[in-house]
Amino acid sequence: MFHEITIIGNAGRDPEMRYLPDGTAVTNFSVAVNTKSGKTQETTWYKCTAWGKRAEMVNMYLTKGRQVFIKGQPKLEQWTSREGKPYAQIAINISEFRLLGSRDDGFVSAPDGDNAPLETEEDDIPF
Repeated sequence: MFHEITIIGNAGRDPEMRYLPDGTAVTNFSVAVNTKSGKTQETTWYKCTAWGKRAEMVNMYLTKGRQVFIKGQPKLEQWTSREGKPYAQIAINISEFRLLGSRDDGFVSAPDGDNAPLETEEDDIPF
């Protein structure tokens, strides 16, 4: 079975990149998605992970507060604190990443596959 999640939200912090012993780049960051129901606003946080060339792109261009489009495979991570309190979070293994915002902010997309060339596209605004 395969499942996928798509979110649009804001980066909660600057990304953190590291390299695995085999040289693979891994970048982690959080994304907040705000939803409104009447007068109530709810924020859902997602832990996002990018790999390879995509990880390097995320680390290079994403900053705290920036709006971002994320698509990937979700996984529920659960753990118990030392005090015995249970915790859970939704983690997303990113398959598609796009920065959102004004034309001046640009548009950056990293295609699937670590060896695929990086792409930079302009917004398709007709003016």
